[in-house]
Amino acid sequence: MKALETEYPWFESLMEAIIIDSKEARKKSNSNNNNNFDKLSLLNRSDGYAIGSRFLDELNRAATEDGAFDSWLSKNPSLIEFNKNNKFFRALLISLGKEMRHRATWKKLALSMGAAGMSTFDVGSDVYIHDPLLQ
Repeated sequence: MKALETEYPWFESLMEAIIIDSKEARKKSNSNNNNNFDKLSLLNRSDGYAIGSRFLDELNRAATEDGAFDSWLSKNPSLIEFNKNNKFFRALLISLGKEMRHRATWKKLALSMGAAGMSTFDVGSDVYIHDPLLQ
């Protein structure tokens, strides 16, 4: 990571924006900067935050992690060059994407179970209240 950081100063901020996924990381990017990020050598730390948050947006829209990565790569031409030079990049981001979706799935399951439990409690309380009234 340190070797990449010396050659690509934006890489650490890119990873930070993807892994942490915080509003602070989105604020660190120049939100009014609508770059296509064409040149790899011109990217800076702020661009890393912007590109990382774009990956998360693509991940939320795409059906698969591979599709999200391909779509994100096509919108950031400078990363095509980076991906060709660093073969680990695709595998890293796809595994991060899978982990993030896995966490979201468990969160949705917990919320669904909580809602089902509350619904069952509501039905039970309705029966308890209305049963004496019907007799």
